[in-house]
Amino acid sequence: MFYLLVLIVLKGDRVLNEETSKEAQIAHKELVEWSRGGGSRVHLDTIISPSYTSAIAQCVQLPGLSGKGNNLFLMEYDPANFENRDQLLNNLNILKAVNLDLLLLRSSGRSFGNMHDIHLWITPDDKSNASLMILLSYILQGHPDWSKSSISVFFICDGADDQHATHLHAQIVEGRIPISEQNIEIVKLNSQNEKLGHILNRSGGADLVVLGFDFDSCKAEDFEIYDGLGDTMFVYASQPKLIQ
Repeated sequence: MFYLLVLIVLKGDRVLNEETSKEAQIAHKELVEWSRGGGSRVHLDTIISPSYTSAIAQCVQLPGLSGKGNNLFLMEYDPANFENRDQLLNNLNILKAVNLDLLLLRSSGRSFGNMHDIHLWITPDDKSNASLMILLSYILQGHPDWSKSSISVFFICDGADDQHATHLHAQIVEGRIPISEQNIEIVKLNSQNEKLGHILNRSGGADLVVLGFDFDSCKAEDFEIYDGLGDTMFVYASQPKLIQ
């Protein structure tokens, strides 16, 4: 069973009092009804926070459903609302401080389409991100909504031999990751513009595109250059994951 902890933040210099407590209860009730109607199996909760920064700080310190700490934080933003995007990016340091893996989901309005095609694009810069990107895609494929999906993995090389791509490819072929070898492709591209154009052309119709990002150098425009793709999940791993 899949669980998702959803935290609803009442922002705008809001403090915990009788009024905001009632607002949070109403929001929670509406979410529960929405969840039941959609057949989603999620755990829902609400918090009240005076700012976006303090909300994130509270969220990352909450225990998981098992009582243990969390290891991954997912945030979503609508590219039509740059304020939300910038609030997320301005608070990335909080997430790095607690050593969490981070996912930024850039919504497109397509609602994941037919939930059939998952495209992973792995570059030489994704040495830490690649294993998490693959594992997340495999976990997602185990969800009933994505049970008929197909995972395609594209390794982008700069023309030279990429030992990291070769190693991951070997793990997949050996069956340690259940991805068909025919869905694995090594693409040699020589420039950033060539890379961007190839991704947009190849994955413009995919239901979900998974890309890595560099926490230390990322800027807002790094996420917006992929306008034209459907729902896109950007992945940052605090450290490489063991695939076995």
